[in-house]
Amino acid sequence: MRKICLVTIFIFAVLSVAFSHHSVALTDNALSIITNPAGLGFRRTFEGYIISPFDTSEFKDEMSVLLRAGNIGFASQFYGKGSNYNSFTISLGTCLGKNFYFGTGYQWFTRIKRSSAWDIGVLYRPSNFLSVGVTGKNINFPDDLYPEYIFGLGLRPFGNRFTISFDANLFKTETINYADEFKWTLGAQIEPIKGIILKGHYAQNDFGAGIGLNLKHFGVEGYGNFSDENELTDGYTIAHFSADRYRTILKRRKSYWVKLTLKNKIIEEKRRTGIFSKALPTLKEVVDVIEKLADDPEIAGIYIVMGEPQTGFAKKQEIRKALTRFKTKGKKIFCYTESMGNTAYYLATIADSIFMNPSGYLALTGMYSEVPFIKGTLEKIGIEPELERIGKYKSAADIVTADSMSYAFREVQNSILDNLYNQFVSAIAGSRNMTTLKLKELIDQGPFTSKQAEAAGLVDKLLYEDEVEKLLSEQKIHLRSLRTYLLKHDYVYNWQLEPGEKIAIIYATGSIVSGKSGKNIFAGELMGSETIVKAIQ
Repeated sequence: MRKICLVTIFIFAVLSVAFSHHSVALTDNALSIITNPAGLGFRRTFEGYIISPFDTSEFKDEMSVLLRAGNIGFASQFYGKGSNYNSFTISLGTCLGKNFYFGTGYQWFTRIKRSSAWDIGVLYRPSNFLSVGVTGKNINFPDDLYPEYIFGLGLRPFGNRFTISFDANLFKTETINYADEFKWTLGAQIEPIKGIILKGHYAQNDFGAGIGLNLKHFGVEGYGNFSDENELTDGYTIAHFSADRYRTILKRRKSYWVKLTLKNKIIEEKRRTGIFSKALPTLKEVVDVIEKLADDPEIAGIYIVMGEPQTGFAKKQEIRKALTRFKTKGKKIFCYTESMGNTAYYLATIADSIFMNPSGYLALTGMYSEVPFIKGTLEKIGIEPELERIGKYKSAADIVTADSMSYAFREVQNSILDNLYNQFVSAIAGSRNMTTLKLKELIDQGPFTSKQAEAAGLVDKLLYEDEVEKLLSEQKIHLRSLRTYLLKHDYVYNWQLEPGEKIAIIYATGSIVSGKSGKNIFAGELMGSETIVKAIQ
């Protein structure tokens, strides 16, 4: 396969298959600052380009520096030996709608008397197959600069590693009478091997070819232009960098682990709260992070610091399933805890090794259900509830009309507990390599001190948290925080950021009430009919 790719590179270089990297339909990196400012609206973080041109008569002492941070870009260009004059450009791009971008740029000059220039551009990417761009340069007719309008079309018939483009330039030249000039350019780019990019272009009077190499966060590129007599006329070299990770053929460096803390409350839905309220993670966010770690080839494991996450058993089951999928990718999980209860331990047992603080405890006691009955309390204050009941299993009203559980009420509660308990026991027993009968015997003996839990085989080793991290270090495990990991992004190669079809998630959480959703100091979260109806509509 590699021989075929090398032959492809050779043929491509010899034949000079055309591509123009300056296509207004393709550029969405830092080059957008001077090519099509609308490209700055496309999702990027921080990147920069250093461009050094040359020609065949003499090396031009010129250089361009382009920096981009999100939607804002800045460029400085130096012209002539000794920087006879300079130009500076500041550009801004934004997303106006679904895969539609707009941008504008302002250029001014120093050491030369010339008016400032304005550029505008638009970019539309309805699919990963098609990209359309339009740029108007020097639209304010500055001194000695004339407007230029560029229309570009980009196509990707076989995915994002092969791109073809067509650009048409309409610009004015200074003659006796101002005349319009038209120029077209056909281009192509191919990435036969990850990180190795071949490109070229063909126009009426010239053609060009170049090659680029991308490492993880750094890349270089060389390009040459030839006249229609096949003579090299000029070209450039580029060094560029990005905070996002480029696609590259180089082997990734040693894998690492991510530290995931599960201590605080995990909520279902994020709602607007006060300015002093603490931001809490949602269940979807936690599951999405675990799935992202599972799909990342650089991640070898997760180190969980477990507390007592304030969330229901069902949410812990979803998190455990996500961690199970993580382990099916051949990755490891370690867990450290000071102390745990039933469902936290259920979640922790997915780990390959569980480490407990020597002073901690394991409150593994099984499940129970507690139901309050307030009929007697209501009688003391003179309240007699009047409620209808349909069917013997409709027992919600029993808490205010009865003194204790009916047979049917108890039957339902036991059925639910038996079902959950069987799930609870089978999952833990399977993870700890013991029979369900043995585990049930241990649960009947709980709770446990840390030493008792270790002796019973419920945890693997008693260590303090710093000792666990030292153990990881001794095993050559490189550990990173989740915050640091989430700052890392892969370079976006696809054009369509917003998919054509989506699935909407409507969170129906809280007690069902009329009106709008909200929060009540007594009832907790409320699911309002007006809010839910509006969301569905």
